[in-house]
Amino acid sequence: MDAPKGDGFAFACWRLDQLTERIDPFFAELPSLLQNTQNPLSKAEQEYLHKIAPRLKTFCAKLAHLGIPASLHHGDFHRGNILVDEKTCTLIDWAGFVGVTHPFLSLQVPLSDWNQQMGQLLCERYLEIWNDVAPMKQLRTAVTWASPLAALCGALGHREQIYHAYTTLSWDILSEQQHLLDCLRDILTLMMQME
Repeated sequence: MDAPKGDGFAFACWRLDQLTERIDPFFAELPSLLQNTQNPLSKAEQEYLHKIAPRLKTFCAKLAHLGIPASLHHGDFHRGNILVDEKTCTLIDWAGFVGVTHPFLSLQVPLSDWNQQMGQLLCERYLEIWNDVAPMKQLRTAVTWASPLAALCGALGHREQIYHAYTTLSWDILSEQQHLLDCLRDILTLMMQME
């Protein structure tokens, strides 16, 4: 496989308008990105990704319509990347997943890091901050829209890591391809749950 060309959008691509523009080109390049990978996407999975692309774009538009400003997005905000002692709290692993986007996209990783009860509590407390923007029921729905978009951001981050691996970390390409596949399958699962 020839080294694909990164397009330098890694930081800015998480903004909803730019994310919308990236969906079709990204899905179109998946066969070359995932060439020679283990456990590749099935034909049905590939077809479903293309089928849900318009819905993902609609979710971007609906989230943008809420009028909540974009904020910093770590992209891998789980317990293993938060170091805490008696005096400090440090967030580590600022890598290829960092960007600026709708703040609800930042919820997916920490929510998946906890059991359902704790995840619900965390989500409710977080959404209370935005209660003056929209009713709580609408905010909960917006978190549902944001979840597959957050997985999409993760997939795009792994896309960039694959491009980087061709220049400095060639041994890591297969690992990044597997992470990309995991994100894509998360998108599929989350979208199927909404049907």
